[in-house]
Amino acid sequence: GPMRHGGLALANAIAQAVNFLILFHLLRKRFGNVDGKKIAKSFTVSFIASAIMGMSGFFMIKGLMWQDSASILIKGSILAAVIGTCIAVYILIMYLIKSDELNYLLNMRKKKKI
Repeated sequence: GPMRHGGLALANAIAQAVNFLILFHLLRKRFGNVDGKKIAKSFTVSFIASAIMGMSGFFMIKGLMWQDSASILIKGSILAAVIGTCIAVYILIMYLIKSDELNYLLNMRKKKKI
């Protein structure tokens, strides 16, 4: 179709959203009150960090690099560097927003070192 591989990504995102809503409904039905506000806050923080990471990756990789006849090794190295930078951007944004999940992971790491 007209969306090509973007359509697959969109279909996957829609399927995952529907899956989440169904599982969340079943969880509430089985266990009663679930802290929906905390889940919504966590989703919002992750969404913001992911959007910033995605935009930064898009602008880093944007350009004619993929149309050049450079070797696969050079293109792969550049892609690996962009992915690494995107991971660092995501972690930085989660740190700046004071994400509960990142704090939890950092505390787990500290406990294992002791």
